[in-house]
Amino acid sequence: MKYTYEHIELKYLYRAVAWLGRNSMTILCLHLFEQNMIPWYKGLFRLGISNHTFVPIVVCKMIWAILGTIAVNKIKNWFLLQRT
Repeated sequence: MKYTYEHIELKYLYRAVAWLGRNSMTILCLHLFEQNMIPWYKGLFRLGISNHTFVPIVVCKMIWAILGTIAVNKIKNWFLLQRT
């Protein structure tokens, strides 16, 4: 069966949504941590971004959640390898 461009695009979308579903609890925990501990608006103000901060804050939160989840998964896999 030949795949067209549409099938490939849906395959990547499926993988992304499946990854988010598998890691949703980690993402929520990281979001709770950053919501209580990281004042994004102060950091953006220091960088000179004082107007229209909604989009940069959302981008920072998404990057934080994705990179944090990847780091937690790496650490979790490392601990699982140490147990065996």
